[in-house]
Amino acid sequence: MKQNEKNVSPRSNEGRNTYVIEHITRALLELLKEKNLSDISISELCDKAEVGRVSFYRNFETKEDVLKRYIDALTKEFAKNQRFRYDTKRFHEYTIMLFEHLEVHKNICLLLLNNDLLYIIGDIFDKYFLRDAGTSAEKYNQMYVSGGFFNIFKFWLIGGCVESPEELADMFMGFI
Repeated sequence: MKQNEKNVSPRSNEGRNTYVIEHITRALLELLKEKNLSDISISELCDKAEVGRVSFYRNFETKEDVLKRYIDALTKEFAKNQRFRYDTKRFHEYTIMLFEHLEVHKNICLLLLNNDLLYIIGDIFDKYFLRDAGTSAEKYNQMYVSGGFFNIFKFWLIGGCVESPEELADMFMGFI
């Protein structure tokens, strides 16, 4: 395993795994700019990441798992850094912040869209939107919000990312 400025202690499995995950993720995102996911082999990915195949399979089962973990980490970052938790009184502001976050990462989202992998983001939306649901009615409401938000976001990507996060949030609030 090639080590760079982030020296990894040979005694630290956690450090090595972090190194492997970061390099595989970076390599996959770079390769996706050149070709479709289905055209990228695990060997090619590992060569680009400068890690062994065993290291890949120690951390992931599939190439899609790399993307799922990465998108989940970006979503956790958003949730951790937002100024407040989901609150119906401030839902419009929350929606703007979420669309802003997605706009920052739109290039990655476009890579997913172009590889028919946008469902990964939809699954992550469901995971985060539905986690606090209590009653059956609340679950249906949150599923409605999650699906609506995801489809507006998807249409925004397909349409060339023209509208601002504020415009998207205004439209979304008008629909719900």
